[in-house]
Amino acid sequence: MQRRIVTSVCAALLGVLSACAGSSGSPSTQTLGLPAPTDPPTLQPVENVTLPPDPDGTVPPGTLFNGDLCTALVGADFAGTLLDTQALSLDSCGYSVHTNGVDHTVVVQAQMQADFERPVTSQKVDDITGVGLGAIGLDQGSQYEVIVHVANGYFSVTAFDRSEARSLAAAAARQAAG
Repeated sequence: MQRRIVTSVCAALLGVLSACAGSSGSPSTQTLGLPAPTDPPTLQPVENVTLPPDPDGTVPPGTLFNGDLCTALVGADFAGTLLDTQALSLDSCGYSVHTNGVDHTVVVQAQMQADFERPVTSQKVDDITGVGLGAIGLDQGSQYEVIVHVANGYFSVTAFDRSEARSLAAAAARQAAG
């Protein structure tokens, strides 16, 4: 009895398969195609607009220190001897200086308007006149930072003492326009 059921089921399946295969008896190799595109197309091509490469490495006119914070100060600006300069990040440069037998680092860093208008400090903020369009001084413990506003932006000079930081900030302000 089971054999008859299995044979009947197999015969039925063969009948269904031959009906699906068409009259030729061979399996169909056709696939469904994509729908025909609409005319005009509903999706417009997107152009990838990029600026041409800058082979000269030029920066926009008026960029703070011509885009290189390591040009903010030169050897003649320091009371001691300038030993080396090194970019510390994209927005800061360190100047290694030897003064009175001691090596120390002066840092020039690009700042934002908020850093100048609302400095983060618990110390008293000193107003400094005669440097750029305006300047403030911040006692940072073992260092002193002067944040300067110039026509093309903001920057700070951090040095080992108040007088050196103010003097270097004034010198850098003269170089800021590039």
